[in-house]
Amino acid sequence: MKKLSVLAMVILLVSIACSTLAATPDELQGYNTKKRTWHYVEFGSYPTEADGTLRPILWRVLSVKDQQATLLSQYILFAHRVDPNCYPINKNSEPYAGWETSELFQYLNQEFLGAAFTPGEQSALVANADGGLVSLPASNDLKNEKLGFGSQKLRQAQSTEYAKANGLYVYQGAKKYSPYWLSTRSESKKYAQRKVQDNGAIGYICVEVADVGVRPLITLDLGKVLSLEGAGTLEDPYKAILPEALEEQTVTDETEAPVVEEAAPAAEPEPEAEEVQPEEPAEGSAEEAAETEPVSSAYAEFFPALTAEGFLPAGEPEFVLEDEEKGLWLYASQDLRVEIVRKESLPKKNRPWRWYEADIFVRKQSGESMKVYYAGGQPGTKQQVEIRKIAQENKLVFSMNSDWYYYRVKRNAKKKNVPVGIIIREGGILYDDPSKRLLSTIPNRDILALYEDGNMEVYDYNAITTEELVAKGARDVLSFGPVLLSNGEITAQTLDISSRQSDNPRSGIGMVAPGHYVSIVMEGRRKGISVGCTVKEFAELFQLKGCTVAYNLDGGGTASMIFMGKYVNQMGKYTAEARKQTEVLGVGVSDQVE
Repeated sequence: MKKLSVLAMVILLVSIACSTLAATPDELQGYNTKKRTWHYVEFGSYPTEADGTLRPILWRVLSVKDQQATLLSQYILFAHRVDPNCYPINKNSEPYAGWETSELFQYLNQEFLGAAFTPGEQSALVANADGGLVSLPASNDLKNEKLGFGSQKLRQAQSTEYAKANGLYVYQGAKKYSPYWLSTRSESKKYAQRKVQDNGAIGYICVEVADVGVRPLITLDLGKVLSLEGAGTLEDPYKAILPEALEEQTVTDETEAPVVEEAAPAAEPEPEAEEVQPEEPAEGSAEEAAETEPVSSAYAEFFPALTAEGFLPAGEPEFVLEDEEKGLWLYASQDLRVEIVRKESLPKKNRPWRWYEADIFVRKQSGESMKVYYAGGQPGTKQQVEIRKIAQENKLVFSMNSDWYYYRVKRNAKKKNVPVGIIIREGGILYDDPSKRLLSTIPNRDILALYEDGNMEVYDYNAITTEELVAKGARDVLSFGPVLLSNGEITAQTLDISSRQSDNPRSGIGMVAPGHYVSIVMEGRRKGISVGCTVKEFAELFQLKGCTVAYNLDGGGTASMIFMGKYVNQMGKYTAEARKQTEVLGVGVSDQVE
């Protein structure tokens, strides 16, 4: 019996020893196309936990060739913009010049490199094709079946808790995937970079958006790796062991090693049309997405100190900044943050643009949401007044024009058979008069539904009935259109209508996620300042902001953006003041509005 016990002990010790035997670097392999598996390696370290605790970085081995292993971070490590210049804020600002000169490229090869790798580990890295020791995967890499990306699903990525706690956009589905940057510049959009969306589709977004994730890519010189400890699996990854001479290398100058810098924040999320597939909404996705918290402000230097959610701390008075010269209008309270910026561009010769982008963040517990406000406070009113007066009467922080359905009501009063559309206000049906056929004109009576929980949904003109909208709990339903974006894609209606439209002032509303709205108003009919844009170009502006849905509202002389009761945009040559209206779309109430 004792002999058996000794034998068993020997077998156990041998088993343990074998499980910890070091592999040679030659055993490291890239993606195994037969088994459909990768090898995994731990190398370097980076903040992983929400509190900044350092952990080894886990890498996926994409390929091994000539003693060089290409490694992609298994998780998104942090969020960061690619570059500060998307569409320039003014005509004199320096445009985005490409990946190798971008802010993110410099950050990866300076701050991140110093924070993630010791000097000895840095010496074991080989420069990538772009000349940096740290890069990002290219668009073609993420379409390469030989690297393990044979499907859209295989591109999806989760993130570390550190990344989530520091500004990363997280889709609040069951697995909480996030978008991440690629090193490839968009071919069709001058100021955009390709990215992998949270659903795995490859799209593009404006380079200044900073809540998109980063999955670094490195090339490891296996000739400088002494051994690999572990099994190489996801559960028991290899640990790359360097020779003592490399391990003991230290920084030789007196400067401190770079520290990890918090990612710069911004708005979000989308896809380059020819490659993007619509994202299928999961059950309960509206409720789950409502958990998304606003990120910290891209204009933090102008705001007082904000909470981690991006709002003012309890007890702080409202903050308001109105700077016409800078083209910047800001507001913050405990429940609301509004950031409006004026932008200019010259997409083609003699076609100048000037437009206004508003990012609107609502604290999820506040009960606030985008909704309709009325002249005289009465839904369905026939009272028409200057639109800014409606904003002033309701003391709205942010407001804009809505669908001007009353124009169609007035036309019908003169015995003209014009469908009004589906009009619901405060849950009550005002008109149940949808279009009977698909129209190729504006408005085509597409539908925008606003909900108390902050969600925003868009539908084709005949995709849902009035009764179904009421049953779903829609608070306000607007009828204008077309729907510009659905699931991040430009709609067929927009493309069709745009082919028949010229440059005009435009007004629209979009949503990145419940609680994060984007309003854009394009000026037009202003010679030498802004000619306006087509409907397709207008949709692309929302796409660059990362909106999942976007909706065209009444433009021309109606297009208006109002901040604290004052117009932000200017009208065109046909009118000095916006058309009189019965209502506005708005959010936030402040006693400072006069």
